[in-house]
Amino acid sequence: MTSPPPPPPPIEVTITPGCTPQAPVCVEIPQITASDTPETDVLPIRYEVRPVQIGGYKPGDEILGHPVPDEVLWAVWRWFDPVDHRDAIRIAAAESGFDRRAVSRTNDVGLWQHHRPFIAARLAAAGLPPDSDPTDIEVQAQITAWLVDQAGGWGPWATARMMGARR
Repeated sequence: MTSPPPPPPPIEVTITPGCTPQAPVCVEIPQITASDTPETDVLPIRYEVRPVQIGGYKPGDEILGHPVPDEVLWAVWRWFDPVDHRDAIRIAAAESGFDRRAVSRTNDVGLWQHHRPFIAARLAAAGLPPDSDPTDIEVQAQITAWLVDQAGGWGPWATARMMGARR
């Protein structure tokens, strides 16, 4: 029985912020050669990097008995100012239990419970198409981040005080 081959030597990587609109951080491995290509051929490889921990939370951590979904962390990381990461996650837990399709008795919808009659105006103000799905996590994150920025904090959410919002 032969022993496995030794691991490859470490590769130096470059981490680039904002390499695409969809990937705020990319890891670029500049020089990887394939065994069946000449040494001069370089195979560029790019990987999107997802957050490990955002706002003090990682996927599966519980807030108010609800596990934090990876998709919510990703959207918060992409659209919110870092000062708002913790609050965005905690308020989504309080408002919807991380249920993107949640609808309240007062016709509020989504993770952060936007009042349905205001959604069209918020989509337009945030630069999103009018037919955007208001229950889509990325759409919710964008209009919520826009509203938090416009309001100068989490004042529009009654749960903000309960959840200890910082601004």
